Amino acid sequence: MSFQPKGIIWLADAIRSAGEHKYGKDAWIGSNLTSILDAADEARREIKVQQRFNGSSTGQTAVERAQAAGERVRIAGRQWGDITGIMRQEFVGTLPSHKGAVPVYLSGFNTSAPLPGRIWLNDRDADAMFTTGKVHTGGHSSFHPGNHGWHWFPTAGSISGRLYLVEADLQRLLQAVASKLPEVAAPLDLVEGENSSDSSSPEKKKGEPGRKDGSGALNDDPHLLEMLRRLSIKDAVSVRNAAVKVQPDAPGASPEATIKRLTKKFSDKFGTEPPPGKTWADVEREYKSNGI
Repeated sequence: MSFQPKGIIWLADAIRSAGEHKYGKDAWIGSNLTSILDAADEARREIKVQQRFNGSSTGQTAVERAQAAGERVRIAGRQWGDITGIMRQEFVGTLPSHKGAVPVYLSGFNTSAPLPGRIWLNDRDADAMFTTGKVHTGGHSSFHPGNHGWHWFPTAGSISGRLYLVEADLQRLLQAVASKLPEVAAPLDLVEGENSSDSSSPEKKKGEPGRKDGSGALNDDPHLLEMLRRLSIKDAVSVRNAAVKVQPDAPGASPEATIKRLTKKFSDKFGTEPPPGKTWADVEREYKSNGI
């Protein structure tokens, strides 16, 4: 844990605390996602080097190492996504007023006002803020701190300073994680058997990259409608967040791949935002009334 003034929790430490609280200190690897991704890249590079010097053959040890690294990426990615997804909901609060949001502050500015809840609605910005612990605002406008709160200004990029929570609010996050995330990822020693069926295809060699056979032909319509329902009742703050909530009930090679597939299919079918002047509830109502 990095140094921090008494009474505050840096965002990165809040994520780690929530992860360890839910998964256990030894099982939580979500905070190490970046280094785990680097290790997986290194394992894949090792296979390419061996193939280059040994023809098409690759040592079994290298393949197994790459597979193990890939499984760690999958588990770390799911842990990170689960924890930050719930934290993001708490930072957004209840739409459309953002009532009850857990306040997040930016250090280094002369304002005691927390970040506006709506700053967490943009998927890309929220991911960047969780990853870097700083304010990121894409597009052509963003929030900037003033002496009496936050204001809109035409700009883009990131704002210096570190994101933090008041220590007392950390307990609210831990309670939210405990209540909204009843299932935890499989322990590392159980993962091998979990995906054993993936290697049964005779057309795909073990350790070979590529999309799982038949994934593009999956019928995701029921899951897309469930995503639409969750968006319409404000149980999800974005299309990707809706996909994260639906993913456990949808088939797929991995949770992250399933989330990406559902997000893309939903966006192609309904868009990433409701039409101007309408809500997701309006979109759902029109969809059902048309009997599509």
